[in-house]
Amino acid sequence: YHVPRSWVRPTGNLLVVFEEIGGDASGISLVTRSLASVCADVSEFHPYLRNWHLENYGKTEVLQQPKIHIHCEEGQTITAIKFASFGTPLGSCGDFQLGACHAPDSHSILEK
Repeated sequence: YHVPRSWVRPTGNLLVVFEEIGGDASGISLVTRSLASVCADVSEFHPYLRNWHLENYGKTEVLQQPKIHIHCEEGQTITAIKFASFGTPLGSCGDFQLGACHAPDSHSILEK
């Protein structure tokens, strides 16, 4: 089973397992997960779906530019940004490299 994070409090949680089919509940193990890294990739060529909807009706207005919103839950922090490029990076998550076009201040802008 997966217990959604929104159901879990920092302390005082109680998990009750009710086995009604005759299984052995003593074999249940609990595992906690923590997120080690996040990868986000956005491009001007991946517009919001709402923008595509307008294009289908012949409207050329762009409502929103592509964006990435990253935040942490209370008590957690972003400790490092390993790669950032306002340009044309090559590769994929975990293995990005600078492309032919790159803004040198990309990393410092994101760290702010």
